[in-house]
Amino acid sequence: MQRAWLAVGIGAALPLSFSVVVFAFVGLNPQFSWVPEIPFLGFVAAVVLLDLVGAGMRAGRMTGSVRDGAMAAALAGAIGGAVAGVCYVISGRSATNLVVLPVLGAVAGAVVGAAAAFVRR
Repeated sequence: MQRAWLAVGIGAALPLSFSVVVFAFVGLNPQFSWVPEIPFLGFVAAVVLLDLVGAGMRAGRMTGSVRDGAMAAALAGAIGGAVAGVCYVISGRSATNLVVLPVLGAVAGAVVGAAAAFVRR
């Protein structure tokens, strides 16, 4: 059970990464300019938040550790951020996204995952 956070983090990163690709396709493609931006961003934030909370709660419940919940969600957030960075670069945005987005994902995941694991204890 020592590495439960790793399995949970990777397991949470898979659907998150798929969602990120779909959201990037819709959000960055000019053919989808008819999609209202504010509701779309709210939906994206809700999906990401639910995934990170789920990872933190699952890892925290499995191990009884807030740290493991934070680490699982941080891993999922970092992988999702890396996928988002690749999507941005493919769409012609700055390569800086390859560094910034995984770091933001990891930090957000750690905070959200720790809170979720703490609540779940």
